[in-house]
Amino acid sequence: MNSERPPRKAVPIGEILDAYLAETERSSVKPLSLVKGAWGSICKTRHIQGTRVASFKEGKVTIEVKSPPLVAELAQFRRKELLDALQRALVVDAKVSDLRFRLSAW
Repeated sequence: MNSERPPRKAVPIGEILDAYLAETERSSVKPLSLVKGAWGSICKTRHIQGTRVASFKEGKVTIEVKSPPLVAELAQFRRKELLDALQRALVVDAKVSDLRFRLSAW
């Protein structure tokens, strides 16, 4: 039984890559924007200024902080409180397992 398949139309690699990258971007941008919104609300209620969400990958949120003393305070004394608040704010939308802080200037 030698059945021949009809030839398929070739799709340019550029179209394949565009479709793949668009889907990947869509799936990674939405959780990041949700985390940024939740972080902004948390900071507003706790009067924390000079921070922003840098990344959200594999459940790990990286927060950039402008001030060295603030980095130390957040990392050493308030990490658990802020992580818990972020997890409560994002119960269904994005799973946050770790919160990291790094000094940055933007």
